[in-house]
Amino acid sequence: AAADAPTAGADARADVARAVARVLGIDRVDLDRSFVELGGDSLSHVQASVRLEAVVGPLPRGWHHRPLGELADGRAAEGRRRLRTVETPVLLRALAAVAICGSHAGLFDAQGGAHILLAVAGASTARFALSAPTVLGRWRATLRILIGIVVPAVAVALFGMLATGRYDWSNVLLSHWIVRAPGERATLGEMWFVEALVASLVVLAAVLSAPRVARAWRRDPWLVSAAIAAVALVPRFLLPLVEPEPQGLLPGLLWLVAAGAAAAHAETPVRRAVTIALAAVGGATFFADDPLRSATIVAGIVVLVLVPVVRLPLWAVPAVAVLAAASLHIYLIQFLVLSLLEPDALETAAALAAGVLLWWLADRPVRRLQDLVIPTVR
Repeated sequence: AAADAPTAGADARADVARAVARVLGIDRVDLDRSFVELGGDSLSHVQASVRLEAVVGPLPRGWHHRPLGELADGRAAEGRRRLRTVETPVLLRALAAVAICGSHAGLFDAQGGAHILLAVAGASTARFALSAPTVLGRWRATLRILIGIVVPAVAVALFGMLATGRYDWSNVLLSHWIVRAPGERATLGEMWFVEALVASLVVLAAVLSAPRVARAWRRDPWLVSAAIAAVALVPRFLLPLVEPEPQGLLPGLLWLVAAGAAAAHAETPVRRAVTIALAAVGGATFFADDPLRSATIVAGIVVLVLVPVVRLPLWAVPAVAVLAAASLHIYLIQFLVLSLLEPDALETAAALAAGVLLWWLADRPVRRLQDLVIPTVR
């Protein structure tokens, strides 16, 4: 048995290297470096976490900052597992994608998924891009994520404008939230989620660039995240006084992204309770005329705070992983698909499939563009 150990260890290391190489599209993986150091980010983490969990078993907290060789050396006994551990943000992304498409198609009514995705994005950004030790490092990592978001969003908006007239230049420039006007056609507001996400990430990176805030962030990222969320609750409550539909505007949404960032670093019972309290204050009346939608948003953040991982049947993991990885692209393309088909179930399935296809086509070219614009030293 002892003689078999080195071979087993070598197999584990080879499997880990192969999984990461496949996700990041690179030829050589240095196992002395972490997933983040190799260029992994919040957009690629979904695939990486699922593939690595299949290889090494349940991943430790903060695995993305550990040398990959440590993950291989800690490989769990494989056995015949009927259940697989999946990080909660992965499941939330997949469920939100299905809920968004199904609700927009009229198949069912489960609204609030896009707002939960903003909190999940805040948590993922805090764990990845904003975890860099320097201001420059945080900007570089944030810009890589922004490229991954903006490129497919602009492509879809441009296609929608030229081919169908559904969108306008304000959508292509992801700035419609600034210029929107009463009485305009509803389709112009469909990109609100991406516009709010991009603007929120820029704002967070900018706030963390202030010297005092940057020093505080290095000492205690939860405290800074919670403070930003608390401050962002002020415009969240003031905006409805002057804007009839504030739920799609950056000033009314930044608190969600910041609450997600706080959730990523809430490691004690008190901090988890405070984070949930912030979410409850911000979300309880967010949709005053739709308490169920408000409650869904708060519940999503509570799950994000309290449940770091979930156990899923082995057969469900591949579908969850693909839907989670493609969640942004599903959101982007759904509106161009939903109006083409009937009945509602077929519309929903087609929108999900189109989003997965868009993700599959765009993922590798966008990653090459990220490496071209902001190279990662590998």
